[in-house]
Amino acid sequence: MRFELRIQFILRKNMQSNILKKTKLNAGEKVWVRPNSHIWSGAEQFFKAAEVLMDDTTVGMPNMVYPVITNYALCVELALKAAVGRVVISPPTKDGLISAASIGSEAWGHDLEAVFNSLPEEIQVAIASDFHIWTGENIHSLLKNCAHYFVHARYAHEKKAMHYDLSGIRTLAYGVLAAVHNYGLVQEGRPPLSPPAGA
Repeated sequence: MRFELRIQFILRKNMQSNILKKTKLNAGEKVWVRPNSHIWSGAEQFFKAAEVLMDDTTVGMPNMVYPVITNYALCVELALKAAVGRVVISPPTKDGLISAASIGSEAWGHDLEAVFNSLPEEIQVAIASDFHIWTGENIHSLLKNCAHYFVHARYAHEKKAMHYDLSGIRTLAYGVLAAVHNYGLVQEGRPPLSPPAGA
């Protein structure tokens, strides 16, 4: 099954309106942008990179297993972390200059199941429900099976041989990316997207 994901994910208006509502900014103040489009965009890029490798017939899949698994797993990790993204801003200087924002997430680690379980319950429910709509799969079983794929594939030279469920991690990446995107749309008061016909 070939996955196509053509989604624009822009929350700049939401972020700007949150910042503009502030009357006074304190140094190091956290502004919540959930999900964070910058982090989500990184997740989307890793998904697209994995898809390019999957389609590359010049090298052959056996020679691409580790990069493909690593990219799909990192996609899942970043998309989940985007759901609890934050921006730390500094107040303008005396001259009115605005410093660069520091972007991050309240979720940590590479264990995909643990990252998901660290999200607030309402976000977990929203993602799991939309994930099922997009994939027809249960997110919890895929998270459990693929929990350590990033570390195992990224550091394969340090690990014993491992079996990877390529279809499972690909489905997980596709579904989480779409579900977090839809979570962002709903947070903005916009309708969620539906899966493409025949997906």
